[in-house]
Amino acid sequence: MQVAAAAATNEYQSEKIAPRIVISVVSHGQGDLIRGLLTDIHKHWNSEGLHLVLTQNLREDTPLEMERLAFPTRVIRNTHPNSFSANHNAAFEVFDSDVFCVVNPDIRCPEDPLPALLGALAQPDIGVAAPLVKTPQSVVEGSARRRITPWRLALRISGLARRLEYKIERDPIYPDWVAGMFMALHSGDFRRLGGFDERYRLYCEDADLCMRLWAAGRRVMLVPKALVVHDAQRDSHRKLRYLSWHVASLLRFFVCHPFYRRIRAAPTERMEVPCRHL
Repeated sequence: MQVAAAAATNEYQSEKIAPRIVISVVSHGQGDLIRGLLTDIHKHWNSEGLHLVLTQNLREDTPLEMERLAFPTRVIRNTHPNSFSANHNAAFEVFDSDVFCVVNPDIRCPEDPLPALLGALAQPDIGVAAPLVKTPQSVVEGSARRRITPWRLALRISGLARRLEYKIERDPIYPDWVAGMFMALHSGDFRRLGGFDERYRLYCEDADLCMRLWAAGRRVMLVPKALVVHDAQRDSHRKLRYLSWHVASLLRFFVCHPFYRRIRAAPTERMEVPCRHL
């Protein structure tokens, strides 16, 4: 994905201009989950300005629910599986947009989260807004997270970490990063920063992007008034291949990320030379 020097815009703040919103969803043979998500979008979301890109990372039938959607859609059928970053970066290029929403297939929407998220993004310094995430049992998930450190990672693995790293009440909070299960981003910021870093696979893409937004003077916000439900699919805990991707991404994050290298580089610069093989 090419890095463009375009500044983020807030043109959609005007009541006369509906924002062009692109929803990017990637399916890994998860047709049942996709059908549930698309049904929720059809039932509960305001379709004005919406566009949807469904990336099929594995060969599968296109859900019939796509035909019900009263807004432009596109299906990308990969010839081989791509990473989280590569899939969403490719989807970003399909439609012009003001707001780019990354949504996991295992998300359900009992209500429309976009009005509250767009209200947050209307603030001039907000780069990404995320909803409150609950389990199907109405338990708040820890989608708002503090910076990844070896110490915090060790606590999480040992089971000693706090379940919620931030206290979430009615007012918005500004975490270090938000999980990539649902992120609403200014398209200008996303393009200016070069999108997700495709050198990560399965883990740290969301943390890395949020840290680069903070470094660029853009804040990360969790909006409790926006609600989604996450029916978590914990494949990364069960498959050895996913575990290896997890570990590789964490090593890259700790070794290569400018925060840990103590290098004051421009926010959009990447440490290509020393880290290109990690």
